[in-house]
Formats: sequence, structure tokens, C-alpha cells
Amino acid sequence: MIVMVNPKRLILTRLREGGVISGQELARELGVSRVAVWKHIQSLVERGYGIMSTGGGYVLEEDGDFVYPWEFSNPELVHWEEETGSTMDLARERAASGAPAGTVVAAERQRAGRGRYGRRWETPPGSIAATVVWRPGVGLDRAWEVLFGAGAALAEVLREQGVPAVLHWPNDVYVEGKKVAGLLLEVLAEHTRLVWASVGIGVNVHSRPEVPEAGALDEWTGGRIRRVELLEEVIARMRLMLGEGPQVVRARWRRVCGLWGKRVVVEEHGKVVRGVAEDIGRRGELVVRTPEGQGVRVVTGVCTVEG
Repeated sequence: MIVMVNPKRLILTRLREGGVISGQELARELGVSRVAVWKHIQSLVERGYGIMSTGGGYVLEEDGDFVYPWEFSNPELVHWEEETGSTMDLARERAASGAPAGTVVAAERQRAGRGRYGRRWETPPGSIAATVVWRPGVGLDRAWEVLFGAGAALAEVLREQGVPAVLHWPNDVYVEGKKVAGLLLEVLAEHTRLVWASVGIGVNVHSRPEVPEAGALDEWTGGRIRRVELLEEVIARMRLMLGEGPQVVRARWRRVCGLWGKRVVVEEHGKVVRGVAEDIGRRGELVVRTPEGQGVRVVTGVCTVEG
């Protein structure tokens, strides 16, 4: 099998090793002409990379945190837009056209990003705005695993980066009381079988929207997190987690949830449930212990912490 090398990815990999690399050496590694190498370099410069030409070749003087397809390990699975309405909408189109599992739709800016119940999701500069297409091959009753697997994976990866992330049911990520990320699930099913499931992942990495209680990861990391590296680690971990089954997804989500023992209010279509958050059920429902001692299982709704 012949593995195609993405020219821009190889050039950046070599430049990031440091020092000067000649156009001739890059041409030899890519199997192209030096003119072709120069054209790739010019394209990268136009995209914002600080690549300088010296007497001995090229050097990367200033890098950047970009989400271009060639920044990913599998560029062929990435669809990127500078600006779009919503990555969820693009992912739906891709999924309907047969896009394989693991397809990533990413954008630098969204004009109509959204959260649950059609709420607007702000996409400040330097954010992750991406949707990942999955084909889990399971019943519709297990669709929740995709959403919860993504949340658990994201929280775990952030914790390993020194960010004390916690999950709020069902789809938000908080750090020290500030919301830094949100997730959104969309599925297509035939009868009771999932055809595809896409999970939208919005993360405030380098800046945050001007809304109450919002935070950005740079507040805890000092800017060291690169967006593609974070997203790829989340996708890889999520893939492994989904392969291990619902019990593992549930256990790992539960471990990084920040609601247990707290008083919460869950609202859905005028119905309000108050009590202490205790657990999640076998299908991702939130278990709330009411003041009367009743264990109520909430399937959907807006959950907030009291006090």
C-alpha cells in the first residue's frame, strides 16, 4: 500500500525540528521539484506561518496554533473552512454523503454556532470549533455514549494538562466555576439503529466570549495547548472508550463529573426537578435525590447548580 505524504505537513514537521533545511533536501524527501517546494512554502507563509528563506534554505522563525488539515495526523479526514455557519451543519452534509468515521469538520470562525436547544455558541478567536462524525454501529438507545465519551475524553485530557476540568450534565466542561467547553450531539437513525452520530466540540482555548461565567484554557495553561493536538488526543481517547462499551463510558464520565453531592435544578418544558445530584443511569440520565428522598431520573433538560 502506498501512503501519500501531505507536503505541507512534512515541510512543517521538518521545520519544527529546528535549524535551517534546504529546499533541495525537502524536494528529495517529497519527491518533487524545488519549485514545487517553494510554492508550498509560499502557501504556508500566506496562511500565517513565519517561514524565512536564508542562504542555506528555510527556517521557521514564528509558528502559530492553526487548525488547517495538514496539522492533523490524517489530513484526508479533515474538512476545514476559514468561516462557516456551523460545523454541525457541514458535518451533517458530509455524513449524509458517506464520510467515514473519524471525519473532522473544523472552522476558524462560525457565524451560527449553536448549543443545546438552539442556543447561540460564541466562537472567539483561537477556539476549537469542530464536529466529529462517528459510525458506532449500535442501537439508538446507545447514542448517549458518543456525547458522554467525548465529554469524559476532553475532561481527562485537560486534567492531564494540569487544568482542573469537571463535567456538568450533560454536555458542559467547567474549570473553577468557568465554562470552557460545550458539546452537542446529532444523530441519524433507521428504525432503532444508528446510521451516524456527530458530536460538536467547542472549546475556548486562547480567548473566551464576553458572556458571564466563560473561561479560556489559556488562563490555566499560559498558552501551551495547541488546538489540533488537544482535539486529536480527545478523538483518539474517545475512540478507545467507545470501543470498550457503555459501562466504561459511564464510569469514566462519572469520575470527572463535578456535580455529585451538589444541589441542582433541572428544567425542561416548564417541569422543574430540584435536589442533590447523585449519579448517572445506564443511558446517561441524571439521578437527582429530591428533598422528599425520591430518586428522580432526568433524561433531558437544563441543569444548573444552586447557590
